[in-house]
Amino acid sequence: MTAPVLVTGLGRTGTTWVGRMLCLSGELNYLHEPFGFYTSPVRWPAPRLPSRSFYICRDNEADYYRIAADVVRTKYPVRNRLAEVRAEQGSFPFKSLKRGHVLLAREYLRSLHARLRGAAPLVKDPGAFFSAPWLAERFGLRVVVTVRHPAAVASSIKRLGWKVDFRHWRDQPLLMRDYLHAFESQLDAHCRHTHDAIDQSILLWNIYYTVAQRFRAAHPSWLFVKHEELSADPVAEFRELSRRLGLVWNEKVKEGIEEYTRPGNLKEDSPREVWTVKRDSRATRRLWAERLAPEEIARIRDGVAEVAQVYYSEADWRKGEGGKG
Repeated sequence: MTAPVLVTGLGRTGTTWVGRMLCLSGELNYLHEPFGFYTSPVRWPAPRLPSRSFYICRDNEADYYRIAADVVRTKYPVRNRLAEVRAEQGSFPFKSLKRGHVLLAREYLRSLHARLRGAAPLVKDPGAFFSAPWLAERFGLRVVVTVRHPAAVASSIKRLGWKVDFRHWRDQPLLMRDYLHAFESQLDAHCRHTHDAIDQSILLWNIYYTVAQRFRAAHPSWLFVKHEELSADPVAEFRELSRRLGLVWNEKVKEGIEEYTRPGNLKEDSPREVWTVKRDSRATRRLWAERLAPEEIARIRDGVAEVAQVYYSEADWRKGEGGKG
């Protein structure tokens, strides 16, 4: 039987794309950010988790074990979500509420169908990154961590105008204790003063991939995949990733990956299309070199130098694309 899978990593590193491609064989059922900190009828946790990127470990698992167990069992919390949607009647217009009920019903039926056909869950969730060791230990999830060039991540965050509230991390004592104590002063500085997208991206990238190196050392069976390598040769790279996860590889899967990555698809050049996974994968590798000013690239490179050297070479910065690492 196929084991459940967690695909995680820093946002804008291709977690959605990787998760969707791994589900093409039909053995895995895609769950989009079930541990996300937002209100939506398709959101899984009930009650809502306390914070973005909320860290679950042995010390606080009593309060969250059942939430995670329902996710891994693909058991959609329909009663809890229905009660929440009804409670929102005073805040949302009727049309929005009606749509909420439709989405809730759709998500419930999807989860029921997945259980009936025996599909294991694929949890795609950057917010579950810090909880990955606990999820792997408690529920047997195979973990795939995505990595992307620091300048590509910064370019994407800047283009979308995303603002990061670092209080979600700084105000979690267990997370600070176990993983982020070395970043305490930087987190405090970002919480006190506004920083631009480049500085925010530098801190994000350093945090995630410093922790990722700890994960890599402690969990040799976890899979770490680079966005640039997947983009350069998607069929060969996803074939290998599928093999390592024990997933079926056939002509249908191959054709699906070719369709989602072929030349002529979008190049990620419209904020309106931020969630699409059909892209010209090879073209996306060079976009950051076109979008960012030389000064911004130099600032990113200096800011992530110590951590990034593990993943990216001198040539990867010169060419505007990440190669083998």
